[in-house]
Amino acid sequence: MTEPHLDPPGDLKAGEQLTAAETRRRQDAVRFADASMRLEGFVVSAQEAARAADFIAGRISLQEFLRHPAADETVASGDRSAAL
Repeated sequence: MTEPHLDPPGDLKAGEQLTAAETRRRQDAVRFADASMRLEGFVVSAQEAARAADFIAGRISLQEFLRHPAADETVASGDRSAAL
């Protein structure tokens, strides 16, 4: 089994939709990551599963998907210890 290759397509313009091929690539990448996490004994939270669905649908970019939301909240609050 080979790892899905995921090239970020760039930001979608307003009203633009993902192609069926790009949607499939995103689904495959998320499934691969989910399986990898489960094999390591981790559980994907409902919040992260929702973020994955947003990524697959094109509502957020790859960069937004990979950024951990808690890090943004921690830096915004000025508490950097939890972000490290």
